[in-house]
Amino acid sequence: MVLFRHRLFSPCYFSVATPKEAVMFLFENEIINYLIISALVLLPLGGYYAGKVTEQKKKKN
Repeated sequence: MVLFRHRLFSPCYFSVATPKEAVMFLFENEIINYLIISALVLLPLGGYYAGKVTEQKKKKN
C-alpha cells in the first residue's frame, strides 16, 4: 500500500491504477486521502460554477 500511496502523487497515477484499485485504495486508507481527492475534483468545478454565476450577473447589469 505504501507503493500505491506514492503512485497517487505521481503524474502517471491514472495510467497505472485501475478505477477499482483506486476505489479500494480510498476505502482502505484514511479519510484524509479521500478529502484531498474530493478537493482536487470539487475546486475546479466550484471555480467553473462561480465563473458562470459572475458572468450572468455581468450580463444583467
